[in-house]
Amino acid sequence: MPAGLKGNIPGRSTVDIWWNMALQIEQATHDKDSLSGVVTDITKAYNNLARPVVYACALHYGLPLQFVRAWHNSLASVQRHFIVQGACSDAVWSTTGYPEGDPLSVVAMVLVNIAMHSVLSKQCPTASVSTFVDNWEAIANDHEVTRRAT
Repeated sequence: MPAGLKGNIPGRSTVDIWWNMALQIEQATHDKDSLSGVVTDITKAYNNLARPVVYACALHYGLPLQFVRAWHNSLASVQRHFIVQGACSDAVWSTTGYPEGDPLSVVAMVLVNIAMHSVLSKQCPTASVSTFVDNWEAIANDHEVTRRAT
């Protein structure tokens, strides 16, 4: 796991992110260095995860094909119904996202976070990147590095 990945990993928490950020701010202030950062909170993150991306990440990071195929086949059979003014809609097939509350949705989010860390470590190697589920943060001494991380 990337060092900056804190969410859904035993022994890693938001406190680690805040502590590291506070240290970087203090160090930059003490050394009179520049420091910039970006924080984003992905709205409805689990509902908006692209299944083909998670499927590819799962295989890329070594989850067994049989498991990944069964997992995504079961998701493809999820139906949703909506009740409006007491009337129940016809079934709507779920085509994207992962159900909140499903333990495997956590696996999906971790896979996407690992992929994001991998991409940013190559594109912005001097940025300090942290993730906690759907909160993504990057800090760098160069504002151009921070801009590239967005």
